Amino acid sequence: MRLPLAIGTCVLASLLPLASSADEKSRFDGAAVLTLRLDGNIEVDPQGKVLSHSFKTELPDDIREVVTRVVEQFPFEPPVRDGMPARVRSDMTVTLAAQPTTAGYAVRLEDVVFQGVDMPQDAGRWVIVDMKPRIEHPKVPVVAVMPLAVQIAPDGKVLNAFARQCIVQATAKGRDNAVTCQKLEQNAIRAVKKWKLVYEPPAGSSVAPSEPVTAILVLHFMWEDTKVAAELRGTWQAEWRTKPRWAPWESKQGPSIGTMNPTPTGYVQSVPALSLRDGVIGKAL
Repeated sequence: MRLPLAIGTCVLASLLPLASSADEKSRFDGAAVLTLRLDGNIEVDPQGKVLSHSFKTELPDDIREVVTRVVEQFPFEPPVRDGMPARVRSDMTVTLAAQPTTAGYAVRLEDVVFQGVDMPQDAGRWVIVDMKPRIEHPKVPVVAVMPLAVQIAPDGKVLNAFARQCIVQATAKGRDNAVTCQKLEQNAIRAVKKWKLVYEPPAGSSVAPSEPVTAILVLHFMWEDTKVAAELRGTWQAEWRTKPRWAPWESKQGPSIGTMNPTPTGYVQSVPALSLRDGVIGKAL
């Protein structure tokens, strides 16, 4: 696939140092990559087939055509509600990644995050009720994203928190991204481990969880320059990222139940409503 000629000329390209950390053995070692993010929504039938979808992000026609074709063919596990197949609507963020080749760029589906799933109240959910202390923002200009795996005890206490990845989308020239990510992680984990959640059971049920569960808290560190933030959707961007990791307890101590926003009353369903089948993420476009 050929990308727009303007690639690499956006504000982030001039801000991001492309070199990785000097210490390759460090878990904060990272590398630069080109990404494109777009927001939209999707509706899936009880059999896991895409019924409809749309994009809110403005895109060039050639990119929109390719992504539309891929999303229309998304294979989902059948959505389940209260033990039965269900029709589900959800917001989504699709991320594409590009690497240079002799013929241009190889583009792949990097990630898809489903949030704001439209489910009725007969699905139990975990709700954030106490976000104190707040996560401290480093006193440096940085735009970054950090998906945090959060292990929740049956009583709503946060047992553990673990940064799955650190993605630096913009920062001051000359800043050490590894050091920035380390500080972001320390601040996030220190705060989130003191937060409190409560479980709201399905309507007509009083059954409480009996084992810990894991939710993904997507943290956005945004500098005051909103112009930079606005340019992070629908435009190819150079960003720096660490390698993705799994929390030590994942798949060992309780199920992973989905993604939630770090906001007061932010919530996640007690069971994942939308789940792509294996082999979709990483697929070449």
